[in-house]
Amino acid sequence: ISKDLDFKAVVDKRNLRKFGKLSFSLALVLIIFGVLFPGNFRQTLSAFSNPLEKINLPPKYEFTVTPGNAEAVKYADLKIGVKITPTPANFTKQIPQEIKLFLKNEAKEWENFDLEKIDKSLRIMPADKDVDFIYTFKEVKRDFNYYVAANGEKSEKYFIKVVDKPRVIDVKLTCNYPSYTNLKSEVKDENDGNITALVGSRVTVEAKANKNLEKALLTFSDGTKSEMKIKNKSAVGSFTIRKDGT
Repeated sequence: ISKDLDFKAVVDKRNLRKFGKLSFSLALVLIIFGVLFPGNFRQTLSAFSNPLEKINLPPKYEFTVTPGNAEAVKYADLKIGVKITPTPANFTKQIPQEIKLFLKNEAKEWENFDLEKIDKSLRIMPADKDVDFIYTFKEVKRDFNYYVAANGEKSEKYFIKVVDKPRVIDVKLTCNYPSYTNLKSEVKDENDGNITALVGSRVTVEAKANKNLEKALLTFSDGTKSEMKIKNKSAVGSFTIRKDGT
């Protein structure tokens, strides 16, 4: 009997064609989605492949925090700036309107502060053009850790090291008088920057600071400056007395 049956006529291929068209359409959608949003496609594929694993959603924002890890001079003001960039996972490409700054030092728990959103039309300083939000610490006194957060997402943690202001702790003045005077060189009272000497005398200034120096200058009453030679915490410079009030 089976030999007499025409299977091509008996089997209805319309459902198979519909299923084939549907499968092709779904495959085409997946390919387009994978090309346009590769990160989201991989995340979705991973979720379906591992249904029992906890899925970490990709971040919607990228935080650029300045100054990041840095040193700050004690009792000076310090600005924290934040620029937010939407990631490919952020379909709306919008950034938060509010950001929190979280801060912690050795003696306290985490504290939080609201950052100020910068009006684009009022960005005058060049540094302000690279940030969307800003917060100013007044007279920082101690080291602290900090990070920023918005809409449940956080930046990495950063550390600010507070250092003492560089200051002169010792001064030594050596006066070399003009040769016609036949006077010997004289070391003036230490830690007294004032000197009385004949015009034409050559004065050598030796200064010591409380920390290693990067640069040191002798500054005169007429506004001129002379760079000193530095080595670690010491600086040496010299000048010639040409008039009163030098």
